[in-house]
Amino acid sequence: IFPLILKTKDPEKWVQAWYADDSSCISDFHSVLEWFKMISQEGPKFGYFPEPSKCYLVVAPEFVEEAAKVFEGYAVNIVTGHKLLGGFIGDELETEKWLQQKINIWINSIKCIARAAFQQPQAAHVALTKSIQNEWGFIQRVVVAKEHSFEPLTNALKNQFLPSLAGFTPDELDSALMMKSAKNGGLGIKDPLKTAAILYSTSKEGTEIFSNAIKRKQNVQR
Repeated sequence: IFPLILKTKDPEKWVQAWYADDSSCISDFHSVLEWFKMISQEGPKFGYFPEPSKCYLVVAPEFVEEAAKVFEGYAVNIVTGHKLLGGFIGDELETEKWLQQKINIWINSIKCIARAAFQQPQAAHVALTKSIQNEWGFIQRVVVAKEHSFEPLTNALKNQFLPSLAGFTPDELDSALMMKSAKNGGLGIKDPLKTAAILYSTSKEGTEIFSNAIKRKQNVQR
């Protein structure tokens, strides 16, 4: 589908992004509709068959009615928030609602590995540091979220996982030391309340060259 991607690229009208066969576009309603028509018309020539019922148009709440009029008859789902490539796009309320669901899942996971930590501390430590904490680390890199949203996750680590792992109830100083990187004498357990403040901005700065290339149709130079 690479020829299709090149054919539908028009930086002056819209910004499109593709990940394998997942496509997305951002612009004003009429430009997005023009892009969608082009994808629908040209896509089958390249073996790409868009399904409107599986497509989502994410708009601000005050523009839902306008979007419905512009896209009337196209069977596209018009929403104020929706997941995208592991992250989420939408207004603040929708984003927070989606994030809380993810956090609840991670808290339950922490509870499970905390129970396992009594007998298998090393395995529990690996499960947390090599898997689970990387899940919320990814979300913090791609979704703008308020820091306090991750406070329940930090509390679960301090009040449930660390006591099970250590065999005693750590105080604030102990917890702070344990939640440092290994090279700083800690256990490599990251505090989600602290990482939430820096991961998104760091990720944004780190991908700036590529995002500008996508927007301006430039080649990325090493």
